[in-house]
Amino acid sequence: MSAVVNPKEWSRESSPIYAGIIILFIALRLQ
Repeated sequence: MSAVVNPKEWSRESSPIYAGIIILFIALRLQ
């Protein structure tokens, strides 16, 4: 992975990953 990337590009790439982590975290908290 290259450290220097376009922030918009990085954000668009990472959004689904962060969304998945947040959903997983919430699901675990609700159990």
